[in-house]
Amino acid sequence: MGTTFVSINKKGFWLRDRLLELWLCFAALHIEDSPEENSEAHKIRDQWLVASRGAFTGCVPDGLDEAVSTESGKEIVVSAISSLLKELKQAPDELDKDVLNLMGSFSKFAGNVETFRLVEISQAVLDLIEGKVGTDDASDTSFMPGCR
Repeated sequence: MGTTFVSINKKGFWLRDRLLELWLCFAALHIEDSPEENSEAHKIRDQWLVASRGAFTGCVPDGLDEAVSTESGKEIVVSAISSLLKELKQAPDELDKDVLNLMGSFSKFAGNVETFRLVEISQAVLDLIEGKVGTDDASDTSFMPGCR
């Protein structure tokens, strides 16, 4: 199973690719729609949906650094993650693999996914955006949200 270093301003943490892909898919679906065809929200959502498809082992192109490089982009990302986090906290303890496999990813889930993993990732990304977590040493794997 591959891992990707998720970073903003060269600080970040490692995530398992499959969890990152699932998280990106859910986060993308929580981006508020814009009536503008080429809006920043559409760009971020499209990037996350492509990245979530399971075709990028070891280098999932999450685009977070670019997405939060503007105030409006940061607002879009934080709002989407906050919305997702709210829903995850009300979700069942496990997300059924058969339902997750309906999402059209290139790789299939062999088992159910524990919701706490996605909650941890959501909070870690919010903390990364705020500069509260993350290392500039990509060899440091001591903090991997969703992997305990």
